[in-house]
Amino acid sequence: MLEATGLTAKLAAAESGIRVRLVTARVPDAIVLAVAANIELYPDACLERALTEVALSERQLRRRFREEVGYGPKTFQRIARLRRLLALAASDRSLSALAMELGYADQAHMTREVATLAGISPAQLVARAPVLQAVSDPFDVRNLQDRWVRGP
Repeated sequence: MLEATGLTAKLAAAESGIRVRLVTARVPDAIVLAVAANIELYPDACLERALTEVALSERQLRRRFREEVGYGPKTFQRIARLRRLLALAASDRSLSALAMELGYADQAHMTREVATLAGISPAQLVARAPVLQAVSDPFDVRNLQDRWVRGP
C-alpha cells in the first residue's frame, strides 16, 4: 500500500489487503462464545455447570478460552463481575448489598477481588464508575460477541 501513488491505486491496495484479511481470518470458537455469553449473563454462576453443558474438560475449556480470549474462563468471570459492579455503581445500594448481588461470599471477598483486578478499593471504583464507563468502552462493545461483529 505504501507503493500506491494515485487514489485509485491506493483504494485497490486497500481492497486487496482487506480481501486477504477476510480470507485468512479464523472463525471464532463457538463453544468459547457460548460460555463467554453465559458468563456475561450470569457472572456469579458456577463454571462447572458450563463444563457439563459444553461437554469439555476443565483443561480443554481453559486452553480454548486462552486461545480465543487471552486468559482463562475464571479470569473472564472475575472481569465480568467487575464490569457488573461498574454497571450497578449508579444504584444507591451499599457495597455489602452489591457484593451479595454479584455473588461474592462477602464484602471482604469483593474488596480483595476489586483490589486485585483494579488496584483500588470498591468504594473508589464506584466513585469513578461514570468516568471509567465513558472511557473504557468507546465503541460501545457490550460483550465478547459484539467484539467480533463490530471489531475491537
